Amino acid sequence: MVFTRRVTSLNFSNFIVLQVTGGPAQHRISAGRRLAVREHKAEIVALQQALKEQRLKAESLSDTLNDLEKKHAMLEMNARGLQQKLETERELKQRLMEEYEDTLSAVYSHEKVKMEGTISQQTKLIDFLQAKMDQPAKKKKGIFGRRREEVGVTANGATAAACQSAVPLQYTDMKSALEKERVRCSELEEACRR
Repeated sequence: MVFTRRVTSLNFSNFIVLQVTGGPAQHRISAGRRLAVREHKAEIVALQQALKEQRLKAESLSDTLNDLEKKHAMLEMNARGLQQKLETERELKQRLMEEYEDTLSAVYSHEKVKMEGTISQQTKLIDFLQAKMDQPAKKKKGIFGRRREEVGVTANGATAAACQSAVPLQYTDMKSALEKERVRCSELEEACRR
């Protein structure tokens, strides 16, 4: 009997089957083939089980991905909402600042007009009093029974000659003269009380 060997490689399990044609070894080879088929079926079942597990994992990952996409969309909506709210707050702050500046400007203008009016009234009063001082004095008796012309002093404490030639004083000069006059008046009132 002549033996010929043929080597066959199976892709399923790296299992090499030797097939001997003719002779009593044929029976042993078919037992080996049955064993290889069983192993191959077991591998198929294991692969199918692994495939099921992978599908379950893929579905789980798909669900997780969908949940994450929903959360991402919600976060984007929240971010847009916060951005809009921030813009609204900035606009409100800008508008309030403008209103505050307008109010402050109006108050400043009002106070300026009041001060200008007061200055104008004071200037008119000073001019009136200066004109009154420049008019010839009537012969009236003063507090102590003497006429002012006799004493030679006018109402603001200046001599009559100096009063006639004086030009209108500046505001600060008038203010200091007013303070001096107030001090002099208070001294005179104290003298009267004694």
